[in-house]
Amino acid sequence: PEAVKLARPGLIEHAADRGVRVNKYADQYVLMGSVELPVGEWQDVADRVECFVNWFDKTKPEVLGVQQIVYDLEDGVAATKDYDLRFDGTTGTNVICDMKCTANPDWTWKLQLGCHQVYTLRGLPVMVLHINPDKYAKIGGVKLLSYDWHECMTMFDAARQWWRQIQKAKNKTGANG
Repeated sequence: PEAVKLARPGLIEHAADRGVRVNKYADQYVLMGSVELPVGEWQDVADRVECFVNWFDKTKPEVLGVQQIVYDLEDGVAATKDYDLRFDGTTGTNVICDMKCTANPDWTWKLQLGCHQVYTLRGLPVMVLHINPDKYAKIGGVKLLSYDWHECMTMFDAARQWWRQIQKAKNKTGANG
């Protein structure tokens, strides 16, 4: 992405580590009903965890799954669904929900959500829980972004078909490196 080209050294690594930390604490809150951050935890992590906890307490989704691995042995692909949730108003349908703590939404999220669609039950609503205290300050730092599940699945399936063709070509030429 364009943002990567312009980022200061270390910024991307910090953001990735921040996301892992926030996800770990959010999972703890979802599973245990409480979370305690250690002394010295980064402020930007603490801010995002607070946003998540407030959002979770306000929306009260039913949690159907946490950090579930989806995979396909033939493709050699695995991914982790952050949450399977059920919200009031979804008439009992669970929602595949991924959490992101980035500055802005990214087009690659559709690929990831599509992967979840292809390797699990197809046709479930897909969403990203985007946590950004600055961007969404007026709404508590969290925005639930809905994506078209069919578009996401189609996009991932096209990438998967491309990947399979590359693997076939490598096997035919002996270039397996």
